[in-house]
Amino acid sequence: MNEMLQNIQKGILLPICLIIACCFLGISNLALAAHSDHATENNSFSLFGKVPPNQIYFGMFTYHFDPKSLGTRNWNNHLLALQIDGVFIGTLMNSFYKRSWAIGISREVYRKNLNVDWSFTTGYRVGLVDGYENQESIFNTDSDVIPFIDIHGQFTYLEHLGVELMLTSSLSACFFYQF
Repeated sequence: MNEMLQNIQKGILLPICLIIACCFLGISNLALAAHSDHATENNSFSLFGKVPPNQIYFGMFTYHFDPKSLGTRNWNNHLLALQIDGVFIGTLMNSFYKRSWAIGISREVYRKNLNVDWSFTTGYRVGLVDGYENQESIFNTDSDVIPFIDIHGQFTYLEHLGVELMLTSSLSACFFYQF
């Protein structure tokens, strides 16, 4: 935990989170303006989100912002997750090489069809994850279950196959099949 706090104090994590959040809000504001002026079937925006399509997630690779952790933390997380009607449950090997389970809700905030084959979506997840001890999380708790929130963007090909970039306290990429 001291290492995480030191990174926040050094300003490594905070600027990156602010930049991504500003980009996320910027896309949302552009979508809101487009939606109010000339809404089409290709663009949609919802401030608190809509239930996203059902998806199966597999494989996840993580980049940790702390340079000292690059050689010691797990980057290949072996994610397997299912999202049905906006509720997700999944398992992964966390950054500390421990099996973790996550559960929560997922919402889609913005969707745009880029062309006939590709679409882009942004959204968020809020939930609980286990498998983290006190020194491995920014939360000081007696439980190994902690809350989390992620902001993500997805590129979907032919309405089914996709890749997702997800920001939590690190940056992750995973693959999904949408049905």
